[in-house]
Amino acid sequence: MTLSQREKERLAAALPPFDGIDLALATHDHYDHVTPHVIIDYLAHSPSTLFASLVETVDLLRDVPGRAAVSDRILGIPNAGVTAEPSIPGARVTAFPVRHSGVGDNLAFLVT
Repeated sequence: MTLSQREKERLAAALPPFDGIDLALATHDHYDHVTPHVIIDYLAHSPSTLFASLVETVDLLRDVPGRAAVSDRILGIPNAGVTAEPSIPGARVTAFPVRHSGVGDNLAFLVT
């Protein structure tokens, strides 16, 4: 589901119902999963949120204004065909490499 412009603005500002998020995950870098400036804006407005995704997805955030101020809360996970367990306080996250429609690198997450 793609968010409306109004919903994206609420998300970027970390307004309800998008407030209080500890961990934001993106499975891959398609436009309907990741909007780089919205991620950076969200992290700026939600100082306790951690964002994790594929290294390739995180690379899309590199040149977004404001990234430097939130870079310590952005985690890139390599998709090298092995399971990864990024260190996330208060949660155990296992990222599994999967295919999207049979092509491309993606992650599936198990969060406990």
